[in-house]
Amino acid sequence: MPDKEDYRLYLDSKFNGMASHIHSQFINVHDKLDTIEKQTTKTNNRVTKIEEDLTEYRMIKKYPKIAIFIITISVIGTVYGFMRIVDREVSTTVRAATDTLRTEIRNMDGISKTTRNGYVKYNDFGLTDSIRIR
Repeated sequence: MPDKEDYRLYLDSKFNGMASHIHSQFINVHDKLDTIEKQTTKTNNRVTKIEEDLTEYRMIKKYPKIAIFIITISVIGTVYGFMRIVDREVSTTVRAATDTLRTEIRNMDGISKTTRNGYVKYNDFGLTDSIRIR
């Protein structure tokens, strides 16, 4: 039977069919591998971006004392700056009010003499008020 020409043709046709089937499966596997490669490239890019975003977190996790020190200094600086701004605004407001009071007192009638670093105001009935003026 193996000597017959028909049998050889039969086997060749079956092996050729199997070879084409294996070849088509091979192409299918390559297509799927290409798809997987594209997906892993996208995923790796996203993971790389996330890893770059987490560098500060890693530094804080690795050096917590330095992170606490930096945060503390930042908070103290913010509070100090806020206090200076508030103090400057309050002092200018108080200075303006004091200047206004001084000019009003100097322009008022009935102010007579200075005693103990203050102006004494007189009215018809006697002493009524004492305001310190620098």
